Amino acid sequence: MGRKLDVLKRMYLMVFIFLVVAVVLFYRVINISIVEGEKWRAEGDSLFLKYVPIEAERGNILSDDGSFLATSLQFFDIRVDLNSTAMRQEDFNNNIDSLAKCLSAYVDPSKSSTLFKNYLIKKKNEGSRSVLIKRDATYKQLAQIKKFPLLRLGRYKGGLVIEPKVVRKKPFKHLANRTIGEYRKNAQMVGLEGYFDESLRGNEGKQLRYRVSPSVWLPVNELTEITPTKGSDIKTTINVGIQDVAHAALLRSLEYHEAEYGVALVMEVETGAIKAISNLRKTQGGGYAELYNDAVGTKIEPGSTFKLATMMALLEDERLDLDERVRIWGGKDRFCGRTVYDSEPHAFDETTARHAFEISSNVGMARLVTEKYKKMNDEHKFIEKFRQFHLDKKTGIEIKGEATPYFKDAYDTKENWSCLSSPWISFGYEVAMTPLQILAFYNAVANNGKYMKPYMVSEIVKNREAVQVFSPIVLDDQIAKKSTISKAQKLLEGVMLNGTGKKIKLPFSTAGKTGTSQINYTARGTEKTKYQSSFAGYFPANDPKYSCIVIVNNPTKHGYYGSKVAGPVFREIALKCMNRVPEQVEIEESTEPTFPLYDVGYKKDIKTILDEMNTEYGEWTESDYVVLLAKNDSLQMKTRNIPSKKVPNVMNMSMRDALYVLENNGYETKTNGYGRVVAQSLKAGIATEDKKIELTLK
Repeated sequence: MGRKLDVLKRMYLMVFIFLVVAVVLFYRVINISIVEGEKWRAEGDSLFLKYVPIEAERGNILSDDGSFLATSLQFFDIRVDLNSTAMRQEDFNNNIDSLAKCLSAYVDPSKSSTLFKNYLIKKKNEGSRSVLIKRDATYKQLAQIKKFPLLRLGRYKGGLVIEPKVVRKKPFKHLANRTIGEYRKNAQMVGLEGYFDESLRGNEGKQLRYRVSPSVWLPVNELTEITPTKGSDIKTTINVGIQDVAHAALLRSLEYHEAEYGVALVMEVETGAIKAISNLRKTQGGGYAELYNDAVGTKIEPGSTFKLATMMALLEDERLDLDERVRIWGGKDRFCGRTVYDSEPHAFDETTARHAFEISSNVGMARLVTEKYKKMNDEHKFIEKFRQFHLDKKTGIEIKGEATPYFKDAYDTKENWSCLSSPWISFGYEVAMTPLQILAFYNAVANNGKYMKPYMVSEIVKNREAVQVFSPIVLDDQIAKKSTISKAQKLLEGVMLNGTGKKIKLPFSTAGKTGTSQINYTARGTEKTKYQSSFAGYFPANDPKYSCIVIVNNPTKHGYYGSKVAGPVFREIALKCMNRVPEQVEIEESTEPTFPLYDVGYKKDIKTILDEMNTEYGEWTESDYVVLLAKNDSLQMKTRNIPSKKVPNVMNMSMRDALYVLENNGYETKTNGYGRVVAQSLKAGIATEDKKIELTLK
């Protein structure tokens, strides 16, 4: 009896356990199939099905006349699913020969039909579900391939798989390449492509695909579940004709002068619309390409083009009469213990402020600022005027990466303000601006003082209708008094008629300023001098339509002056803008110069000439005056001693150099003739109390 009871207990326990397990299993089944059914079915589907984003066709970037600067073209990757469940072996066998012949004839003629046939049979036997037939096929090629044997049976019976994709193209290729920008997935975009990406990119679609292998997903059907929406077009202000000329002219100049990089910018005076923007840098291969938007993103010391701002500051503060006299000491003077030179010496020591600007005298600008501001201890007013002219501000152009101008506050020692600062700023050093910011200032002068915001996009267009229009924006109605602007305009016209710009001859009136600045003036040792050539101006002067700036950085051959390097580029652009046909002027290759066997003079002047001739020389002296000797097919500078207590040797010097040396040593000098000194009445090297000397020149 006891054993029977024990067996029953064990049986009841087992039944209870089975009942509990059954209840738990029943609960789980109900929970999984009904309560959480949708979740687990989706989870299962995700292992075999997924939605793949389909890229929308990107909007076009257009020129001012509607030409395509950047556009999206549709291409297709065409594949075949050789093991589609709906493909019959009979259909494959009946069509494989003719399919292979079509692929050999129309897709890849370099492969025989036999090779194609064997390849397809091999892939089918391997169980392949995705065999590439044609990559980047055009729509016309796709239409042809869809008619091939077997493939014409469609998606399932024929195994045809079509994968559309969009490729960005630039019909004009290099023109304004950096400004237009690049479109790249999952990468930072630059230029207009980046700034207007939200408008251009449209809305992507979705396509359902199923997995046939761990790495291969094929479309369920050729149609998308959600159709992508094409992006909007943007219409720019760029003129293809002007852009083409600016690019070509700049490229020729860079190649001829073997420069490091260059910029050419053209702006419409009344509106601020950018009509052309070219940026070219030397590549590692030796050519030139648009590698960086230097016009917008690179700050430079503007050099002599900044002298316009200096003169306007003086005029705006009513501290200058353009006809008053200023001492320039032949193009050389000392300020705060440092010598300032003009780009070339002059035969006069004094001239008018107007003429000093026309001949681009560094000494003249430094002397005016020293006399009118520095000696009155109010250099801060000088700096304030630049802020009034918007020279310290970004333009706000619709491209990312615009650099911020660099200007010091007067007397700010943290910014290394020194005794030299205001004289050096007067001719464009110790400040930094982008070419675009310099041009915007010149454009305001051309526009009678109205400062326009530079802009590059005029409309956003959707379905051929403008959905957003960008009108010209006035940032300042009047950057300076009308009298100041009027005088500034006359100064720029004077440069072209009487000064450094007169070599840039045009058949219509022009206003502008040349610039030739040293870009490595802080270097020490034997480093070769590097220059920056520039020209900024507008045309026609009597009714300005366009403003333009050209920068050529570090020209190494055939000169470096602004009028010779940047000026011709400006000239060619101006002719195009005014619908004039540029004359076919061939760049003449310079012949080898005949070097002097012997010369004496001021070292700075001799070095300027030799650098202009792109001539190598050895510098064996630190003295100010040198003897230049031709020795063993090379030129060498030797010391010409100028003793302070003995009669100086001025033989073979120019009259200017001889007079400078003698008068600095207290001699009263009389000259006969012109040219170089061939005789001096007091013998060089003797000690004498006689301070009267007569020179014969020939």
